[in-house]
Amino acid sequence: MTLSRHFLRHVALNFIVIAPAFLMLFWLVQAPRFAETSLERSWSALTVLWLLFLLIWRYVDVFLPLALFLAVVSAFVNLEDDSEIIAAQALGMSKRKIAIPILAVAGVVSCFLVLNTMLVAPLAFKRFMDLREARSTELFSTVLQAEQFITLTDGVILWMEKRAPNGDLRNLMIYDHREPTRTSILYARSGRLSIHEDGFRLLLAEGVRHELHTEAEPEQETNSEINPEINPEINPETNPEINKAENSSAYWLQFDRHSLVLERPPESPRRVHRVELSLNELFNLASADHPPSTGIRANRSDPSEGQTNLSATLPQNYAQNYSQNYAERKGEFLAEAHRRIALPLWPPALALLALAAILVHTPASRRRRLSLAFSAAIVLVLCANFWLDLVAANPLLVPGIYAFPAITAVAAWLALSVQDQARRASP
Repeated sequence: MTLSRHFLRHVALNFIVIAPAFLMLFWLVQAPRFAETSLERSWSALTVLWLLFLLIWRYVDVFLPLALFLAVVSAFVNLEDDSEIIAAQALGMSKRKIAIPILAVAGVVSCFLVLNTMLVAPLAFKRFMDLREARSTELFSTVLQAEQFITLTDGVILWMEKRAPNGDLRNLMIYDHREPTRTSILYARSGRLSIHEDGFRLLLAEGVRHELHTEAEPEQETNSEINPEINPEINPETNPEINKAENSSAYWLQFDRHSLVLERPPESPRRVHRVELSLNELFNLASADHPPSTGIRANRSDPSEGQTNLSATLPQNYAQNYSQNYAERKGEFLAEAHRRIALPLWPPALALLALAAILVHTPASRRRRLSLAFSAAIVLVLCANFWLDLVAANPLLVPGIYAFPAITAVAAWLALSVQDQARRASP
């Protein structure tokens, strides 16, 4: 029991050191890209750090099993160099008993991965996507040049005197002619761009709005004395403008706060990533016979309608997104759901693979065995990720998601068992 705790402590301490090292490596890889984006969009350092913190949870399920693999390798290499493994076996401790405390550490890592993939990662990644989309309005504001007429959207032209250091637009003039019967001219002391559910908005402060409304009157009776055959230009059927009289009216409004919608509600919301969906939503979307409608909430099987509905309420602004290429994405949702279920199998599988590379003695040198084990771990992870694309195209390949870690764990455990039996059989 004391030896088991000794081995467990060595592996746990190495894992505590290696896992943050993977985290720092991820930050070093992502930081330059975020730094460049932050300079382009004038993001603060706190915003960049917060985005990195939200993004890291998506990759936890990738580097934690690999960190455990390296922790087992580094710990048992040191133990073997100090002859502690030989001493433990001399005291009657089999290789399978040595693996038990390692599996305990792997079990703790698996529990953490379940918590992360089922709860933390979807919420964090959804917040990351929403925050990044909201911050994209700052990029929209950076392209606005002072003292120039800029077309924001069809029928809307903006002129501003300058832009303040905090991003506010100063002394604005806006020409809005998106509707044929209404023309607006707005003057404001300041303004700021923001994003809402109905699209981009320009929030104005301290200004005046002038509007010119133009309406067409009903058709008037034509002069019966006019012969349309003689003068076709005054024929009401070929020139209906002679029957219209324009009636214009002007209005003005002084305001302290005013909101101007710059874009119509987007017809295709941003693409929802599978990581930000819960496990229940993934299975519901993968098994639904039709894309969900906005705000649908019904039982999965509704006999009265004779079709399959969703049991979870999906975000309202995402509902339309599912109707686009929905058949192709059903396989993607199914693959992601099974990946999350199979993920807890990876820490024990990689831990046993690392342990077998050290404890199972073969004619090959230890360095060669470790190199092969590390290469095998990388290939297994890459093949498992590639297999998800195959599952998305063919759902019949779902068992393969569980086969990769299961076969690895069983093969490593059998190798340790064979070594124990061979040791007992030897005189």
